[in-house]
Amino acid sequence: MLKVLAKFKIQLLLVALLLMGAVVLFFVASSIEEKESDKRNIRLQAMHEDAISEIHGSVSNFATLTSGIGSFIKYADQIPTSDELQNYVNHLLKNLQYRDSIVVSFIDTNHIFKCSFTRSISNPQKLIGTSVRQFRNKEEIKMLERIMENEEMLLFEPFNLVEGWPGIAMNFGIKRDGVPVGYVAPVINLKQIVTNVYNEENKKEYVFRFTTSRGFDFSREAVFGDTPIHNKNKDLEFYQNFSVDTSVFIYSTINVFDLNIRVGTAYKEPYQKSGFLVMFLYSWYLILIVFSFITFRQMFQQHRLNVELNQAYEEIEEKSEDINASIRYARRIQEAIFPPEKLALRLLPNALILFKPKDVVSGDFYWIAEKDNKVLVAAADCTGHGVPGAFMSVMGFTLLKQALEGHGIAQPARIPDDINAGMEEILGQNLEEPIIRDGMDIALCSIDFDNMKLEYAGAYNPLYLVRRGVVNSEMVKSGKAISFGENLAEIKADKIPIGAFLDKEIKEFTHHEIDLEQDDTIYIFSDGYADQYGRPGVNKAASGEMDMKANLKKPRKFKYKRFKELLIAIQDKTMKEQDQILDKTIANWQGELDQTDDIIVIGIRIS
Repeated sequence: MLKVLAKFKIQLLLVALLLMGAVVLFFVASSIEEKESDKRNIRLQAMHEDAISEIHGSVSNFATLTSGIGSFIKYADQIPTSDELQNYVNHLLKNLQYRDSIVVSFIDTNHIFKCSFTRSISNPQKLIGTSVRQFRNKEEIKMLERIMENEEMLLFEPFNLVEGWPGIAMNFGIKRDGVPVGYVAPVINLKQIVTNVYNEENKKEYVFRFTTSRGFDFSREAVFGDTPIHNKNKDLEFYQNFSVDTSVFIYSTINVFDLNIRVGTAYKEPYQKSGFLVMFLYSWYLILIVFSFITFRQMFQQHRLNVELNQAYEEIEEKSEDINASIRYARRIQEAIFPPEKLALRLLPNALILFKPKDVVSGDFYWIAEKDNKVLVAAADCTGHGVPGAFMSVMGFTLLKQALEGHGIAQPARIPDDINAGMEEILGQNLEEPIIRDGMDIALCSIDFDNMKLEYAGAYNPLYLVRRGVVNSEMVKSGKAISFGENLAEIKADKIPIGAFLDKEIKEFTHHEIDLEQDDTIYIFSDGYADQYGRPGVNKAASGEMDMKANLKKPRKFKYKRFKELLIAIQDKTMKEQDQILDKTIANWQGELDQTDDIIVIGIRIS
């Protein structure tokens, strides 16, 4: 038995993990459900307190309105007539921007209606001359006499008015010269009070119940008691339109001017326990069972494969070393064909060349030559990087040299055509055969330092010219260049491929000729710098003028906009300092990520 247990110890361990997982998931699920329930109760309590606050606020506003009417009666030279009181109330309602229905009555000390009116109708219910005792019992009459004696406010139960809306009456006792003269009794629509509780957010999830001490339930459109009172069931937010058990409401009783109102708040929908955790639990069991089966089967396969893998690894390691040695040698060959450093320093003494291959060998390359007292400079980006790109770069470099020295072509716009012909011949890319997408992008310029002239042509790779106030130059105004800010102009390259013949008709490259000025700085480059992905920390260029965003969650490209801003920011630096800044900036941007592509940037200052 012990041997059996030892043999199947991994499977037994998985069974134990299944049992432990079941216990852990049970307690986790219970804890999550309990927390969700607590959060739901807290939200309900907060909404309940907001509803109570709104009720208090609405009634207080009604009391302010009532007090204003009472003050007008109290301090007028004589008790106002019905018309005077109606005009004052309409003026008061206009100032308060109150638009809902209202009925105002003034009742004397004998509880006889002296006047009653709405906004526009006098005596709408034919109450003038009648007694309040028809509507109020002895206890309520005593309460009305008390508020006249003490100049207090009293709120009565809601009732249904003749014009068809449920109202609530606020009674306010009035004295003139210390002697009671009666009380004013405005009645407003309950809708005005209850509407303030509902809003666009809470009506989606919550319902409210408002009950008076006599058992009236009321909403914005109806009042409910022992018998139906004007209930058309139009209020979709009202709780009776939902299957909500009254026992799930949380209640609070508030007293406003001697009227007790019981406020209840509940969710429209009952709490539903999430079935996600149950499904997750079963899914977890299923995954572990399947995993156990696969593990058991793979145990027997693994040992057999290990021997084969070890042998294959040794063979791969040997071949890998041979390949790496070959690539390192290829790099030495590639470096040997590039322009010598002495030539670059002689022809371009005030320049920078930032060259950063992605791999050991590069698909980007630069070319410098001299012809007829002009310096020709190119920055090229061949298809791919690594070994394929290196092969293309050697071919591209050779064809550039052949165009200049073998065919005597020195104009930048004509050289790409000669390279195209050479690539077509070498790669067999004639227009009748299937397309091979091998080629290169290039920025090629010729600089006449004596006559301060620049000629440029490009295939996908533009040229940047940094000059103070270049935005006002003729080249920008005429549309030959596009300005970026005040001091950088971009001369666009042609979107014509070199070597990758995608069109049946080969187009000619545009010849750009630019007059140079002292302290101009020219930049040509491949797309490697702008396309570098990074997740940078806080990065400041050595100029101290450029900050990068910190702690980006998702890697993003450096992009040409940021590249242009950087070039503008470092114009007060020497070309050697610019070289260091460009190198440090892209390294900081890249961080721990891999280099995306080969990088070549050439900068030349005219001095």
